[in-house]
Amino acid sequence: MSTYLPWSLFVVYSVMAGAMFMQFDLVRRSEFLGRPMAPLPLQLSATLATLVAIGTLIHYFVMTPWYWVIVLFVLSSIASSVCSGIVKLLFGTVLCLIATFIVWPVFAIWANIIISDLGR
Repeated sequence: MSTYLPWSLFVVYSVMAGAMFMQFDLVRRSEFLGRPMAPLPLQLSATLATLVAIGTLIHYFVMTPWYWVIVLFVLSSIASSVCSGIVKLLFGTVLCLIATFIVWPVFAIWANIIISDLGR
């Protein structure tokens, strides 16, 4: 890709966004074990993941020219929405839900480390 948007950042941010999209999809559909409403930890995690994703984009905006933020957002949104649907079909709802609680924080830290290295 570019020195401002390395492949590693695209992949890491897409995985983080995919985990966030999966959590929000589960909250929206309330499919968690047939309950009428999604559990509070899931709702809080999805909200926190969104805030962290926005914070990561702001961090990226500060480190690179403004248009690369738009490119990252658009490309990762497309990739993560397609891939998260495929992963959910392959592994099931409950397994994906458990994984998203671990995946998005780890990949958010990793994305911010990659962004910090861009400034050097």
